[in-house]
Amino acid sequence: MADRVRDALKLEGPPYDVELAVKLLNGTIVAPTDWLTEALVRKNGESFIIEATKAASSERQRFSIAHELGHLFLHMGYLVDIDTWNSINEYRDSPMYRRGHSEEEFEANEFAAAFLMPESDFRKVAEEHKVGCSYRTTDIAQKFGVSMPAAQNRGKWIGLFDWNS
Repeated sequence: MADRVRDALKLEGPPYDVELAVKLLNGTIVAPTDWLTEALVRKNGESFIIEATKAASSERQRFSIAHELGHLFLHMGYLVDIDTWNSINEYRDSPMYRRGHSEEEFEANEFAAAFLMPESDFRKVAEEHKVGCSYRTTDIAQKFGVSMPAAQNRGKWIGLFDWNS
């Protein structure tokens, strides 16, 4: 789903401009309305608003916005499932609601990783930053505009990096 959304928006990268993606999807990004919220997505008429804290690093904020896009498409049905879209108003994502790390949270994280670091791009960039048998993950993360742990996890999920390292 992440690849289809990114490709439909004709985003160029890496890095992929997640804020432009929200704009092209007729959404808006605003600051959270309460201090407990790290990020959430809610309906705004036929469109949506993503609340995302600016206190986080730019890498964390980009991932949070992409994560909320995951909830928007996968769990709220935006542009893909009218019945689901009509039945829900918001999808809250904050430390208070995230305890237990539900399957939906993992799905939104996977969407975000795939949106920001498409597998084919990731493999190409990783190869460019390979030294011997290891990868310079800091350089890979910088190329995609994500944190080093996000890049490391993406490399593991696509089978490029070892889970034990």
